[in-house]
Amino acid sequence: TLTVTDDDGSVDTFQRIIVITDLGPTASFVVSEEEPREGDLVMFTSTSSSYPDEIVNWTWNFGDGGMGYGEEVHYTFESDGEYTVTLTVTDEDGSQDLHQISILVSDVPPQSRWISEPSRPMEGEQVRFEDLSTSLHPLVNWTWDFGDGNTSHVRNPEHAYWTEGEYLVTLTVRDEDGSANYSSSLLVVLDTLVADFTMDRQTLPEGEKVILED
Repeated sequence: TLTVTDDDGSVDTFQRIIVITDLGPTASFVVSEEEPREGDLVMFTSTSSSYPDEIVNWTWNFGDGGMGYGEEVHYTFESDGEYTVTLTVTDEDGSQDLHQISILVSDVPPQSRWISEPSRPMEGEQVRFEDLSTSLHPLVNWTWDFGDGNTSHVRNPEHAYWTEGEYLVTLTVRDEDGSANYSSSLLVVLDTLVADFTMDRQTLPEGEKVILED
């Protein structure tokens, strides 16, 4: 409203409506790694801005059911896949804005590892194989190839070789996420032939005969 008065004392007013629109916040954020592996710790940092009202709330939705709050959050994706991460900011006037980034989480396959006891068995001797594999997800399958045409799906099997030689033993493991990995190593099987003999005497004068028997 403008009110004017002249020197004669006359008064007049004029009015005009001014519409003030809200200036809401602008949401944005950066991520420490846009292509992490499952199980990695990822840091999300808000770079949002707001004027003249201050931001009072930061709400994160990580696209896998997980949520977070605050200007900076850390999060771990437990499974591989593509996730849309959303940050919603709210200023003290109640205005909101959101920003989204796609995160591609790569798979981490299990690590196959095993040992055998004894490490150099004899023909016909039972060999104990022990699985030492590691995995982010529970293992659901073990496939042993003993290198002699025999296989097993027992986690820690026993197996005997009936012919000396070298055998390539392979363990393939698979986790519940469907990822697989394998490890192979040569196992040397020794011949059961052992040299031995007996003597009728171990102490005798020089020149005398001793009876040796295989």
